[in-house]
Amino acid sequence: MVRAIPLLMIVCVFAGLPAIAQEGPPPYLFVIESGMKAADVPIWTMAMRDVATAHAESDNGNAWAAYQSTTGGPDTRFRFYIPLRKLAELDNWASTREVVIGALGADAGKAALRVLDAADYAADRLAAYNAPLSRPPAPRVAPYRHIWVLTVQIRKGKLIEYAALMRRVKRANDAHDDGAHWAAYADAIGGEVDTVELYFPFDRFAELDAWPGTPEILASHYGADEAARILEALDGISEATSQIWSLVPSLSVMPH
Repeated sequence: MVRAIPLLMIVCVFAGLPAIAQEGPPPYLFVIESGMKAADVPIWTMAMRDVATAHAESDNGNAWAAYQSTTGGPDTRFRFYIPLRKLAELDNWASTREVVIGALGADAGKAALRVLDAADYAADRLAAYNAPLSRPPAPRVAPYRHIWVLTVQIRKGKLIEYAALMRRVKRANDAHDDGAHWAAYADAIGGEVDTVELYFPFDRFAELDAWPGTPEILASHYGADEAARILEALDGISEATSQIWSLVPSLSVMPH
C-alpha cells in the first residue's frame, strides 16, 4: 500500500478554502457524493449549478467545495465537502429543498431537484478530523485545483496499531523541511467502519514530480531497516486506494 504511493499525497484540501483557511482544518466534514453515467452529466451539472446559485444567494444556504473525480471507473462522480466547526451548526441548516424552492420558485426548484435525484447513486456521511494523525500545511486563501484522496481501509482490530505507525510517519515528516502535510478524517456517522481518508491538494500535476517518496523520507529519519519494518507493518494491516479529484468552481459555494 505505502510503497507504491509517496506519502506527500496526504495533505489537507481544506487548508485551501476561503475563511476556513485562516483557522486550519475543520473538526468535521459533511461529505456528499453523487455518481452517474457520463451521458447524464451535462443535465445533472446544469441542475446542480442552479442549486449552488440558490445556496449562494440565500441567507440560509450552505457553503461547500465541489470536486469531480478524474480517475477510476466509467461513471462520473462528484463530491461536495461542507466544513463544520461544531455539530451545533447542523441545528440551523435549512434543507436543500427549502433553499432551492425559495430561490428558484416551486416549479423550477422542483425540476432541478428531480434531476439531481436521478443520479445513479448518492451517499452522505459525517467525517471527524483526527489531529494526532494529521500534519496540516500552512493555510492559504485560494482553493487548490486538485486533491489526491487516499482512502485507507484498516483491518478489523488494527486501528490502534495503524495509528501508532502513522504517528511514526508523521514524526519522520516533522523532521524534514520538505516533509509531507496531510489531514486525516474518519467517518463518524455513515460511511465505512475502520476507514481513514487522507487529503492532499495540489495545483499543477508537475508538483507530483517533486514529492519525496515514503521509503526515502522514513529511511532518512529512522534508517533503511527500520523504514522497511514500518512499511511492511502498514502493508500488513491496511489497504489503500487513491483517487484524484478536480475542483469544479461553478458547482462550489464559497462562504458568505
